[in-house]
Amino acid sequence: MEIDKYDFPKHNPNPFDQEFNGNYFAIADKYSNLTENLSELNFNAFNENIPTGYKTIVICERNLIIEKGDVIKQWIDNNEEHETSDEFKGKYYLTSDIKHSQFMPEWNRNIDSLTICKPNSQNGSLKSACWNDYKECEKYALKISREKNCRMIISKIIDTINWH
Repeated sequence: MEIDKYDFPKHNPNPFDQEFNGNYFAIADKYSNLTENLSELNFNAFNENIPTGYKTIVICERNLIIEKGDVIKQWIDNNEEHETSDEFKGKYYLTSDIKHSQFMPEWNRNIDSLTICKPNSQNGSLKSACWNDYKECEKYALKISREKNCRMIISKIIDTINWH
């Protein structure tokens, strides 16, 4: 299945690749490719590859890949601390290989996104997609992946950039 992505860093695979050693990627409305070097996910790369618009770029380090309700690859958290705001330190992010429709009561509409918001989220904000509890995130990811027959990634949030 083709992943909705931006083709950078060049010649690297998408975040669902299980063999590549690098675990860093960015996601806005699409995924970047993986990289071993976090410095490749920088302003110049974003400026050249991601059109501005009403979106947030989330820089992630992948921890777990789930497919059809089963864990297929897990990486040990290297506990490396990256500079990020306190608001997102220790937060996890759940994304999928297909867009999911989620109803957001505050917005009174469905949103279709690769990012999976927590159950009972009122809106599609970044805060609604940040998980504090890894095990809770994993449990939900296993359930949704099984129900939707899709792949999911649980990642640690490294940084966020408003991209307007």
